[in-house]
Amino acid sequence: MMRQPSRKYTVGLSQASILVMSLISTFLPPEYRTIVFILYFIAIMGFMFKKSKTWDKIPPKKELGPPLFKEPNAMKVAMLDKNLMNELKKQVTASFSLLLLSLFVLILFPFYNSTIYPMTWNLLIELTNNEILASFLSILIMYEFIFGILTLMRLAIMSKVKFVNILLPQRFIVYKRGVVINDKFFVEFSKKYCIEHNSSARYVEVREKSGSGTRIRLYSDASSQLRSKLFDLGLDTC
Repeated sequence: MMRQPSRKYTVGLSQASILVMSLISTFLPPEYRTIVFILYFIAIMGFMFKKSKTWDKIPPKKELGPPLFKEPNAMKVAMLDKNLMNELKKQVTASFSLLLLSLFVLILFPFYNSTIYPMTWNLLIELTNNEILASFLSILIMYEFIFGILTLMRLAIMSKVKFVNILLPQRFIVYKRGVVINDKFFVEFSKKYCIEHNSSARYVEVREKSGSGTRIRLYSDASSQLRSKLFDLGLDTC
């Protein structure tokens, strides 16, 4: 299961990273800044992905206890949901758009660095009469500009497509502690999760009460029974 880090966390991490990168870049030759930025961009994306990962390894069977509900053919039931394809199309479109946005940022940085940055530096050197301070402020403005553009475009994309990340297990087993997905991953239940039952589409969706993050959509012909089991485990209706 994937959840998006909170907006405050994301902004705070980004601002701290921008300050650190600005300090490092201030003392680097201009020709190395693009390489450092690309490495930073890859590193921060990897860190955010790792931070957003909330699934765990499957605990030992003795810790899980007896299974409470099994669904070996969830995907077969999912294929009967007429609205699913439209939802998945939106998900794919949003993911592709965000990928293109990442590539755009990698193009924008070299362009800004070679065109707008020199003009900003010349202005600041006149105002501060200090090369190091002018370089730091120019680089800080550059990173903040790129971060701002990226944030605005990302919000526009997410708002336009109404992006929802849906996880579709092919099979799953519900235990008292949580659910095992595809015999590979384990998501532990907690008070932060709630459920939504769609009887006509035959699924129960487990998601965070905050409304963020990935939604685990558990399809089953016995979705009403599944809902009852999850209620017994303390998960409330969203």
